[in-house]
Amino acid sequence: MSVQTVTFSDSSEEWQIYSKTEALVQAAVAYILQAASATIEARGAFNLVLAGGTTPIAIYKQLAQLSEAEAQFSKWCLFMGDERVYPSDHPERNSLAAEQAWLKNGSVPSEQIFFMPTELGLEESAIIYRDMIEGVHFDLVLLGMGEDGHTASLFPGHNRKDVRGVISETQSPKAPNERLSLSYQRINSAAKILKLITGSAKFEVTQLWYQALQTGKLADLPIAKISGRQQTLTLLDSKAFLG
Repeated sequence: MSVQTVTFSDSSEEWQIYSKTEALVQAAVAYILQAASATIEARGAFNLVLAGGTTPIAIYKQLAQLSEAEAQFSKWCLFMGDERVYPSDHPERNSLAAEQAWLKNGSVPSEQIFFMPTELGLEESAIIYRDMIEGVHFDLVLLGMGEDGHTASLFPGHNRKDVRGVISETQSPKAPNERLSLSYQRINSAAKILKLITGSAKFEVTQLWYQALQTGKLADLPIAKISGRQQTLTLLDSKAFLG
């Protein structure tokens, strides 16, 4: 496995660049399992925030192959970083993708899965989700990135009001208009952040972000404004980094 590690003098963020997307997925799974093991040993539970997108789904499929002895899934609690306002069975729901790729096997108890109930509408689901995450300490948040640098449903130039850690997006530049998302502040309260960046379509925004980090600046991109309290690790494949 070929991997290049990049660090930045004015940022605690670390980048790992993989020649193959498959190797990135394996590395992400190993990182998640290590974080889960350490957290469960320390306090008996692991709170993981999931993301939508092709690469997270590949990770979920790998996790679905693991046993309780290998992962201690009975001690995991799962949350979702953002969700589109669609019916629960809509094919573009992040929750449905996670269920189909992983959770339908029942490895994580259903009572420990806390997804955004956006099938109830934006306003009602926001109220319910704020109560769901009240007082929850996120151990690890998974994040992808769009071609415009957005992450979760935090879009460039959009400054939605943070109400108890959740924002309601009503004018999303990508369908549908209405989405629910964890806020910057709530994501940044997590102990660890794992950013997953793959594909040549991300090259231009990745370079913008990279050049800013190299010069000690903060890129005006939602993905660049996210950092964990303990660690922020970004995994990229060579297509995203080199084009």
